[in-house]
Amino acid sequence: MTIRRLVPAIFVSVSILAAQRGAPCKIIDYRILSPTRVAIKCDSVQIDNFDFQATFSGGAQPLAVRLHGPREKFDSWMFFDLPGQQQLEGNKSYTLQLATTGTAVVAGQPLSGPFIHPPLTISTKPDTALAVPFDHRRYEMVYEMHSKIALDQATVGKAQLYEVVSPALRHGLKFQITVRPHQGDDPEQAGLAELIILGGGPGSLDTRLALTGLRNILGGEVTFDSKKTLKLDG
Repeated sequence: MTIRRLVPAIFVSVSILAAQRGAPCKIIDYRILSPTRVAIKCDSVQIDNFDFQATFSGGAQPLAVRLHGPREKFDSWMFFDLPGQQQLEGNKSYTLQLATTGTAVVAGQPLSGPFIHPPLTISTKPDTALAVPFDHRRYEMVYEMHSKIALDQATVGKAQLYEVVSPALRHGLKFQITVRPHQGDDPEQAGLAELIILGGGPGSLDTRLALTGLRNILGGEVTFDSKKTLKLDG
């Protein structure tokens, strides 16, 4: 009797899983454009339409949001806005979970669900990557800063840059930061800045840099990973 009852249950469970399909695209990146708007990047540039309800959790309570796109000129990028007066907070970890049903058209082909969407973690911690030198201008060293959170242009004048010689010793550096403006909601430009170290740059070929004063749009102070050593050309 027990076996007869279990077999149908197992059969139904397997049938449901077999009917589910993989997500229309794999989410590979994100950008926080404002305290209320987030852009999500898909691994496919052939998406014609993408419209799914989703649950955004990590704040005081889960929020219902709508992930939709792509927009003109922003191929493979989807967007969602926080409802009402809700805003993202800094130094938190959020989760975006898409519903199993929605609208997806890929390469002109409509797809039907239900779909399986892995949850996406969205961090609002102010971590910034500093790229290796990509340009040299006389005695200047040029780096590119990459942040998943748009930077606050108004705080550039308060920024200070240091060469960290040891935990107890650091030297101030002359520098210039130019935050790349992102027109409208262009995710490709959000969070980018050019850092130029003037006057010959750090005195060591194996050094660490520390940045203070520059903030992102969520109010978090932009920092470099102090455990990562920058290898400079020399």
